[in-house]
Amino acid sequence: MPLKEPENWTYIEIVGLALMAIWGGFVTYILDIRKNSRKFRWLDAFMQIIVSGFAGALCALAAMYFEWPQELAGFACGISGYAGSRILAVFERRFITTISN
Repeated sequence: MPLKEPENWTYIEIVGLALMAIWGGFVTYILDIRKNSRKFRWLDAFMQIIVSGFAGALCALAAMYFEWPQELAGFACGISGYAGSRILAVFERRFITTISN
């Protein structure tokens, strides 16, 4: 599959990346409530999805910048959504280290 320029990504591809991140966040929430024997709450699920969506959006921007294949970008956005705040901490450390040098 030929690589695409970031500006040539279609809206459906971008929506697909966003859905992978949101799905990853929802999976994290479901696993968390099962592990801790908590009740499902829509507000908590929504908050997890917001964090996961942001992490996935940052990952999607990186995927476009580095011209990753769509499949790899979808995988990375899903994992970023699943990791949520943990991956945001990794992105933050990496960014701070990069701009400090």
